[in-house]
Amino acid sequence: MPINFYGRTVDENEQPVFAAKIHAQWSDFSANGASSEDTLSDPEGYFSITGKTGRGITIRVMKEGYYTPKQQRMSFDYAAFWEANYYQPDPAHPVTFHLRTKGRPEPLISGETTPLVPADGTPVLVDLLGGGRVSPNGQIEFAAVTNTEKYPPGQFDWHASITVPDGGLLEHNLEFPFEAPAQGYSPQVIFEMPADALDWRRSIEKTYFIRFGNPPKYGRLQVRLNGASQKVLLHYAVNPTGSRNLEGHAEGEFATP
Repeated sequence: MPINFYGRTVDENEQPVFAAKIHAQWSDFSANGASSEDTLSDPEGYFSITGKTGRGITIRVMKEGYYTPKQQRMSFDYAAFWEANYYQPDPAHPVTFHLRTKGRPEPLISGETTPLVPADGTPVLVDLLGGGRVSPNGQIEFAAVTNTEKYPPGQFDWHASITVPDGGLLEHNLEFPFEAPAQGYSPQVIFEMPADALDWRRSIEKTYFIRFGNPPKYGRLQVRLNGASQKVLLHYAVNPTGSRNLEGHAEGEFATP
């Protein structure tokens, strides 16, 4: 099928992004089964890939100084009109791609830790400012009653809690959680997983903003709890300055996507 594609790249404020790199790959009858081409967006953010033939095309947009959201890698079908991603090209209505401008990075304290949490409900405190070690000076507390059998049954009772004694947690599902809210935190979250629960799960994974201390410090967490394990998997990034800016300074650390 003939492939002509029209797009536009804008930032988080819907402003055009000039000279964004567009990588296009389309399926065809070449030796590799696919071909590719790169181009750049114009001063108004517009770009096009035209004069190709194939079944479909995948577009990815990127630029130095910007984050590319995960959902901005898009595929378009040119052959199967019944498919959800079937695309009818129209230069008057280009597909919009969003990039997010990188902000001012902060020297975050970040890391990964797997503290051992006793299966009998005994709480343990984890020090996010001290390398993620279990410590009586920790800022976040984990407690759980979990399965201890070597070969657990298909479903079993378990429960867990996460507590911030001098602050709280605020759940989120943001891809770029770079600004911690000032309010809305709860001091404790509790997970109950009885064996007969219709939505029973062996493990739970959550993402939170965290606030603790006075004056408060802010951070963000990824937590995985497993009812068949005494270990908690915790990724964390905390701004020790007290700023609510949680954008990190180094690519690849937990501080950035």
